[in-house]
Formats: sequence, C-alpha cells, structure tokens
Amino acid sequence: MTYQEIVKAIASLPVTERDSLVELMCQQQIEQRRDEIAATGEQVRQAVKMGTAQSFDNVEDLKSYLQTDSEDEVHYIDRDGNPLSYHIKDLYPTEVGYDYVTSQGKIFDTCLPDLASKYAGKYVVFEDGQTIDSDLDEDSLLNRIWQTEFAINRRDRYHGIFCELVPEKLND
Repeated sequence: MTYQEIVKAIASLPVTERDSLVELMCQQQIEQRRDEIAATGEQVRQAVKMGTAQSFDNVEDLKSYLQTDSEDEVHYIDRDGNPLSYHIKDLYPTEVGYDYVTSQGKIFDTCLPDLASKYAGKYVVFEDGQTIDSDLDEDSLLNRIWQTEFAINRRDRYHGIFCELVPEKLND
C-alpha cells in the first residue's frame, strides 16, 4: 500500500475508529520512546560502571557534544532481545581510549568464529585476540575482573576494558 492509499483508507474510517487509530499510534510512539530512553539509561549505567562516562563543565559543552555526529555506531541485541545502539566515542572520552576500543572491536570481529565455538552466549573480556575471562553474567564478570592488575592498567591508560557478548549464532 502506498502512503496516499493509507491516508485515503484512514480518511474513509468512521470518526471513532480514526480516533482509536490516532490513540494507538500515539501509544506506540510513547512505548518506542520509552524503550529508547531505557536503552540510553542502560548505556549510561554501563559507562558509569566502567568509569568511562563523559563529564562536562556546563550545559553548553554538553549540548555541543550531543550535536556532533559520531562514527562507529554499534547496534546489537541484548540477552532479552531488545535492540540497542550506541556510539563508541560516547563511551570513551579520550582519543587513546576510543582507538583502543575500536581496534579491539575489529580484532574481536575477526576472532568471532573461534570465540563462538568456545564462548557462545557468554561475555568475554578480550584483548589482542586473547580472552582474558568470561562469564554468562556480564555484571559478575566485570565485578570479578575490575580490581585485577589487567583491568587497573587498562582503566588508567584507556579508561576501560573491552568486554563483549559472544553471539550464539554468527551472521552468515
């Protein structure tokens, strides 16, 4: 159906059905926005937990930062089937940290077939082709590794570590 055909079909509905349709569309938009807000909140929670949350001296700096386009947008599905996305640069405030996580992401993608055979459905802390630790629960993994020498060195240098969920199925 074309857009014009949809508009004509809606126009031909009785007023009560059009009102019901408008209410349904508004409710769907509200639910979609809530999901987006929840996903953003989760991203912020993870950034704060990892010590990588960006801070700003004033609202104008924050506005300016939010208006900049970011490359390397990551889209993924969480364990509950919710689609999420974030910009890597938003989580890593320094160029060194950004370069670290993007390079680790590329290596991780290259190693996925091997990782999937060993760690499918698990979160892994990963660096330069090596799995440092893994767990089914991301919070347990991060809590366990966060105070290790490995994590402390990376936090000081890169403002974080590379932790990712290994998918159960790889895209063909």
